[in-house]
Amino acid sequence: MIRFAMAFAMLLPLAACGGGDGEGDGVGGVTAAQADALNRAAARVDAQGEVANDAVPASSPSSKP
Repeated sequence: MIRFAMAFAMLLPLAACGGGDGEGDGVGGVTAAQADALNRAAARVDAQGEVANDAVPASSPSSKP
């Protein structure tokens, strides 16, 4: 009985390694839906950065020493 319990205890962590239900079909350990959401969020951040860069005035050449 102790051998069975030890074998079970050693194999138990492997159960957490994979979903097995097709949810891990994405890239980098995320699902396809999560990857899509991350891509959309990154596109919004990039768009906000472009707007912020347009609002910053360019420095004039006369202000440089």
